[in-house]
Amino acid sequence: MNNSSDDHIPFPALDDSPEQLPDVEPVGLVEENAQYDATRAFSDALWQAYNRLNEIREKERLLTVQKAQLKQTINALYPLVFPNIPDVNALSLADAIRMVIHSDGRGMNAREIRHKLDDIGYDLSKHENALASIHTAVKRMVDAEELIWVDADGKKVGAGPELKNVPEPSPVDAMESLALKIKNEVEGQK
Repeated sequence: MNNSSDDHIPFPALDDSPEQLPDVEPVGLVEENAQYDATRAFSDALWQAYNRLNEIREKERLLTVQKAQLKQTINALYPLVFPNIPDVNALSLADAIRMVIHSDGRGMNAREIRHKLDDIGYDLSKHENALASIHTAVKRMVDAEELIWVDADGKKVGAGPELKNVPEPSPVDAMESLALKIKNEVEGQK
């Protein structure tokens, strides 16, 4: 908006008598006030949205930290509670990929496989470029017909006819086993 003196309409100094009121309608004053009010309302709404976004980002950050801490706790406690279930980090990358493909049942691309490996606690830091290693392993498994391309683009793979079995740690089965063990111990104490 131009702040030149041409945009400002000066009103004459008036005393309190109504006879001296100008015979001119203050055109633009109502519109300017309405525009100011609308701009102020939009500005307030913008800042509220911005502040709310920052609050949500902080909550997400805290939740991400809590999620990572809980994953570490679960990964540390799980082998202590269920020592017979193999450690996923004892698996080769190909075996870990086999385990993920067996458990999911849908086509996945290399990034999704990497995410799933991370979710099960597989340590990808031992690979200099984890995504490239996954791509290489997937390509070799496709060549061996353990995996097949499940989309026309050749980006997502699924279980092939020669996919080998891997002993799969099953947290659900393990938790059910633990629940049964605790139940038997409690009933044995009665």
